[in-house]
Amino acid sequence: MRRIINEISKGTNVNDNIKEYLKQYKQLNNRFAFVRLALNYYTYYQMREDGDIKRQGVKEVADSVHKVIRNGVLERNLSKDEATRTLDEGRKYILDEVGALTYYVDVFRAYEHALNRVEYRFKESTLDKNYNDEDLCRMLMQYILSDEDNTVINSKISEVIAELPIRMTKTKFFEHVTNGLSIYKGSDKKTLDDFVYMIKTSSMISDNKDFASLFPELEEVAESLKNIDYSNISEEEYKFSIRNIEDVSVFIEDAMNICMMIMEIMNDTYSIVLTQNDDEKDKVMKACEEIVIAVNDHFVLGSEIDEDTEDMFSILEGSQESMYQKISLYNIVDEITSSYAEVLSQEQLVEEFRDLEKLSVLSSDSIFVTLDNTADDAVVDDDMLTAVTDSLISDFRQLFENNPKAVNRAVMNSVLSQLPVFFNNISELQDFIYQTLYNCKDSAEKNACVDVLHVIMEE
Repeated sequence: MRRIINEISKGTNVNDNIKEYLKQYKQLNNRFAFVRLALNYYTYYQMREDGDIKRQGVKEVADSVHKVIRNGVLERNLSKDEATRTLDEGRKYILDEVGALTYYVDVFRAYEHALNRVEYRFKESTLDKNYNDEDLCRMLMQYILSDEDNTVINSKISEVIAELPIRMTKTKFFEHVTNGLSIYKGSDKKTLDDFVYMIKTSSMISDNKDFASLFPELEEVAESLKNIDYSNISEEEYKFSIRNIEDVSVFIEDAMNICMMIMEIMNDTYSIVLTQNDDEKDKVMKACEEIVIAVNDHFVLGSEIDEDTEDMFSILEGSQESMYQKISLYNIVDEITSSYAEVLSQEQLVEEFRDLEKLSVLSSDSIFVTLDNTADDAVVDDDMLTAVTDSLISDFRQLFENNPKAVNRAVMNSVLSQLPVFFNNISELQDFIYQTLYNCKDSAEKNACVDVLHVIMEE
């Protein structure tokens, strides 16, 4: 494989070498995907031993995946187009499900932040009798600057800002948001879109209006938390609300775990379908196949999985890591598609290489990433930046009008911690921390913030 890659890079015997590269790279990815499927499929079986999938739509996706594994991977009587179409539909459904769950994670995080700030109304203060804002500010600055790496320093600044008792006018907040977006002028639009998406997901802002219909039980809890008068909340109401958040957090975590496992299995299955071959199977591939057959028989036929299946995993030890290293080393797909587009067209390999481009996405750590590689490469100019900024600020105005002040502060904390560092020097940062602490006259909120900030510094 190294020789083939070297010759392709040098432009030697390109047509034949590209075809041989395609064959060998697909074989390697097929083996890697089969090992991953065996491991993930069995883990999913163990997870499911505790009970059935509660959400009907997700269960239907899982059932469709079992059928694709049986008919498209094991028995090979399902065409690539049919298999990928089913998997595409399943991936879209799970992506929508995860999008809604992620939205509610951020919603409940904001409400939990607001509730945490009133917790000390119902418990004794933990502030040291000698506490003063100057000392805490000094400790926080020492913590932030204890590293020399600017990336680590910026990360610590964001961490601290997220927990400070911020008091900020909407105008000032919008100014920070505008300045944060302005650095994307001249970049490609996708980079700006990704940043705006990150800001929205940390702000309870969603472009999807169907989340409430997807999870009415979560929306009902969110509405109850939205209608709390946080300035006059009772201890009973506080405890009830915290229990609600704990309950929905468990629900979301369980639902997310199921979606994650199903998506991983779909990604592995998708990779296998794209790289099917008729090579003779070695002991690793035979072990993978036996594991997958046993798990699939359990879900499709209701059969039990015996101990012999578990013994197969010893054969797979170390194989995933070595295969991944080779895939990373041998991945010159982008180089081939950009440098030899004409050759791919001549040899009718364009579709094959599009499949190869999908493989790196399917095997990445970002398991919920879309397979649509069409990126908007437009350059962000003044007009585009103004339109995006105005739209985002409009979303914030509407959000702030519809939520309690305590929740709006939680949103501001979250967003400010996501923005590029907006301090020109260390003195500005220190002044910001001190003034934020000094201006907080709510003893319960200050107690909560001081506690969390000490935990951050001690970790």
